[in-house]
Amino acid sequence: GKFITFIDGDDVIHPDYLEHLYRGISNDNADICMCWFKKFDNEPYTEKCTYFAKRVMTGREACFYIGKPQDRVSTTACMKLYRASLWKDVRYPIGRVHEDEATTHKLLFAAKKIVELDEELYFYRNTPNSIMRSPFSVKRYDAITAYYERYQFYLDNNEPELAEDIKRIADVQMAKYSIICRNMNIYSEVPKEYRISIPHALRIIRKLDTDEKFHYWLCKVYPNLARAYPYWKKVKTL
Repeated sequence: GKFITFIDGDDVIHPDYLEHLYRGISNDNADICMCWFKKFDNEPYTEKCTYFAKRVMTGREACFYIGKPQDRVSTTACMKLYRASLWKDVRYPIGRVHEDEATTHKLLFAAKKIVELDEELYFYRNTPNSIMRSPFSVKRYDAITAYYERYQFYLDNNEPELAEDIKRIADVQMAKYSIICRNMNIYSEVPKEYRISIPHALRIIRKLDTDEKFHYWLCKVYPNLARAYPYWKKVKTL
């Protein structure tokens, strides 16, 4: 086919999911169209919705927006419709978790035009067995490997600003995981290239803003509480 989309087996899509994503690509001759998601426990809300395109951006612009909550551009494989031609030289790494972290930025970067819909057309089922909700393990370091690969990808494509941004994220995650693994007595399982001293980890954390510093302090003292902290923040905001 000419287009590819991904849907996790335990998730649900809106009846208009493909129609609206395809319309986004067709109306603006784009390479990727993406929507947003909503989490659910029982049944998702799937009544008819109105098509609404929020903005059109270049692939390079989308890479700058990755991971910034206000811009809602994610590396998640799902919630997107891609032109199949983007995948000519791109494949997911085998045997690694967070495989989308190692891949999606390449697709976004290669796209000449990307459309973002201001619609929740993808429904993510809350499941206790998901990777992100399961107990911490050193397999999480696959994400850090992906971040440093992305750093090198941006350098190879002469994008130092994008490279610096993802390197900061990778360094922070490595510092956080270093503290968690020591707390859980599994530091010996950490890949050697990612082992850093506690003073080094704390130096990285000190550069963060006050709120993030508190989060990583929790990681050092009580990692399970640190995992719950982002949810507490959301409740507090509401």
